[in-house]
Amino acid sequence: MGITIAGLGPGAWGQVTLDVHAALEQAQELYLRTGRHPAVAHLPGHLTVHSFDDLSARAGSLEGARRAIVEQVWTLGQQPQGVLYGVPGHPLVGEATVRELLARGRDSGLPCRVLSGLSFVEPALVALEVDALEAGLQVVDALHPRVEPDRPALLARVEHRRLAAAVKRALLEVYPPAHRVTVVQGAGTPQERTHAIAVAALDDWPDWDGLTCLYVPALGLDDNVATLEGVRRIVERLRAPGGCPWDREQTHESLKPYLLEEAYEALHALDEGDMAKLAEELGDLLMNVLIQAQIAAESGEFTVHDMCRAVGEKLIRRHPHVFGTAHARTAQEVLANWELLKAQERRAEESALAGIPHAMPALAYSRTMLAKAGRLGVHLEAVAGANPAHPLRAALEQCPPPERLRRLGETLLGLVDLSERLALDPEEALRLANGRFRRRFMALEAAARQEGREIADLPPPTIRDLWQSQE
Repeated sequence: MGITIAGLGPGAWGQVTLDVHAALEQAQELYLRTGRHPAVAHLPGHLTVHSFDDLSARAGSLEGARRAIVEQVWTLGQQPQGVLYGVPGHPLVGEATVRELLARGRDSGLPCRVLSGLSFVEPALVALEVDALEAGLQVVDALHPRVEPDRPALLARVEHRRLAAAVKRALLEVYPPAHRVTVVQGAGTPQERTHAIAVAALDDWPDWDGLTCLYVPALGLDDNVATLEGVRRIVERLRAPGGCPWDREQTHESLKPYLLEEAYEALHALDEGDMAKLAEELGDLLMNVLIQAQIAAESGEFTVHDMCRAVGEKLIRRHPHVFGTAHARTAQEVLANWELLKAQERRAEESALAGIPHAMPALAYSRTMLAKAGRLGVHLEAVAGANPAHPLRAALEQCPPPERLRRLGETLLGLVDLSERLALDPEEALRLANGRFRRRFMALEAAARQEGREIADLPPPTIRDLWQSQE
């Protein structure tokens, strides 16, 4: 019993390994993942050869074919004599059936032995005269052509024109249309040939087959502009010796106005509904983030990887309903869980409002502060006994929904006009009100902690009484 998996190499019979030769000579039967392989014509004459090509055709999909082949080989492996299963290339380079058979073998104890074969990679490297390690080569399945453009890539099994068109669309997301790539056909066989072609013309090439791969050279710094890593490297170059004098003299402090300015410009584009402009402004904002990270890296403060790690870990930690076992059916439940998790992360003496930047405009600060307090059960109208804007609420609720925002805006504009007539600064007035609310909220937190509790655990009457006991 058992399964022996033999790699038949990339095509030429002379590239079949001695171990595979020996297994073929000793076996009586051979089952092939596909009979459409040049080495099949040179198999020993005594072998009874079976192919799964008909089974694959009947399956109707790659996934269906994979499952069907695995089941057949697994059943054959239960026989006393076991089974010899032949696959193109190396068994562990792009062979999904092999990966599943090995996993099943580990789980069940059925012996599964792999006889290595030359993959398509080695003869392709010879044809291209490329050193895989020196170049940092990526080897990628053409069905999932996700590549980093700052390193060369070798895409396997570009078997037909339709797949070539899909590869073209994926590559054009990050590569210029005129970027030259190389089609390699029949690598390591007498029929080997290479052909240089532009990415934009990939689906014009007519002769794709199962022995065709595609070599995509790396992009230079000037062309790698459509990926985060590419932009990061451009920023790094601007800050490097010989880079831009202006960029090289910037500091964290000097860039603060630009960070705020770009954020406002992105908001303006969003308000205007101009998505092309929004993409541009978000790009400018990203550039500011990357140059701040580059300055930090140069001074040993942190790196862009530290920045990404911090936000990545936070997203996973604060979304246990996605990455863990918690449940949240609505956005409101998500926000409630978020605040609870943030409370658990805070130091015991730290306020729930501690993370709101003091530099925010007063109105934005009010909105953020009241939202955070409200999620903890502290609502202005409830704790203060009456909301000063309460009479407006009835009027707004009577307006049709599309009119409410306009009516609210006109009311706020009217308040600004009134403040001008009275020679009052509305921004400062709201900032002072924010400060009073913040102080009372923090006093409420302290009072709750003295009782060994958190605000979220207190009933509304207790919250109101504690609030009104504060100055």
